[in-house]
Amino acid sequence: MRKNKIFKRILIMGAFFFAVGQAQGQDDLLNMLEEEQGETTEYAFATFKGTRAINLQSSELPSKGVLQYIFMHRFGSFSDDFFYNNLGMNTAEVALQLDYGFTDWLNAGVFSGTAYPRTYTGFLKYRIFRQSKGAKNMPFSVVGYSAMTFNNERYPDVQFNESDRFSFTNQLILARKFTQRFSLEIVPTHVHFNIVSRESESNDIFSVGTAARFKITKQLSLSAEYIAQINPLTTNITRLGPDIEDQKNYNALSVGVDIETGGHVFQIFLTNSRGVADPFTIAQTPGSWENGDIHIGFNISRVFTIVKPKLPQEG
Repeated sequence: MRKNKIFKRILIMGAFFFAVGQAQGQDDLLNMLEEEQGETTEYAFATFKGTRAINLQSSELPSKGVLQYIFMHRFGSFSDDFFYNNLGMNTAEVALQLDYGFTDWLNAGVFSGTAYPRTYTGFLKYRIFRQSKGAKNMPFSVVGYSAMTFNNERYPDVQFNESDRFSFTNQLILARKFTQRFSLEIVPTHVHFNIVSRESESNDIFSVGTAARFKITKQLSLSAEYIAQINPLTTNITRLGPDIEDQKNYNALSVGVDIETGGHVFQIFLTNSRGVADPFTIAQTPGSWENGDIHIGFNISRVFTIVKPKLPQEG
């Protein structure tokens, strides 16, 4: 089993986050200059319905002072004795997420997955550039996402250090709202596992995700996403042990609908990815649509305004 130190990964994430802060400061300075010159910039709004496309992160962030709660649920697959397992409810997997918008460009949060493996995740999401036209012309939005996941599952037959339980996900979200109805994003992704099952496997898994949204009405839209793995694992990283077996991991394909009702966004979809934590959603999908390994899933998000934005003072 291959092992890497956790501190190196944290240092890389910190350095990247510092660079994002510097870029944001330059944007604020440019905005001040535009205001002085009487120029205006029109920014793209609601490129996606929620902060998640389906499994992938979207380019959206909660506004400053907004607290968001997301309940994520995945039923068992149609091929896994669907009716005997109460329409998949007996083999369901759940995750709970809580995040907060510290600024309009910085979001941080945590979520816990109750599925196998049991996980805890902390993440940062930060807007680097925002699609705009006018005084400032930017053809697409650029958002970064960095997460650290702790695998809390018990492995009685495996001896390893606590640092081996960590994995890291980094994504760069490139999104464009082409029309009022159609949006698209491309998400280059890197997942690092501190420990893998075999010496022959890489600790670093690369993939490219794509997500699209088509707006039908003000409250309803269609969504789809696909995660193409470049160098997939050949084992099940969630079941570490002396008798590890080969496993084919498929690319995750998901399709669904988004429904907005006031402060809620309800997403219901079909997917072959059962995982809820980022490393396992992206790099551990043993089921395929062709074999009937399809799961009904939904995400329900609710936002709460904790700090109300300040209104401009009247002159």
